[in-house]
Amino acid sequence: MLYNKILSDMEVYTMTYKLMKRIIEKGKYDKESTMQKLDVFLMADRISVEEYQELTEMMEGPDNV
Repeated sequence: MLYNKILSDMEVYTMTYKLMKRIIEKGKYDKESTMQKLDVFLMADRISVEEYQELTEMMEGPDNV
């Protein structure tokens, strides 16, 4: 039972990161709104600190400013 909960949490964790990465890579997002979403996902443990840093750095890159 605990194993299933952990596995389920990991799937959500990964899915949130992958979806946000795809949105940022496409470049069709509002920076302010996306930053707010990332902040909430980080606070709710939906993404890790490392994933948060990677996604915010992607948004600050030369192609996505």
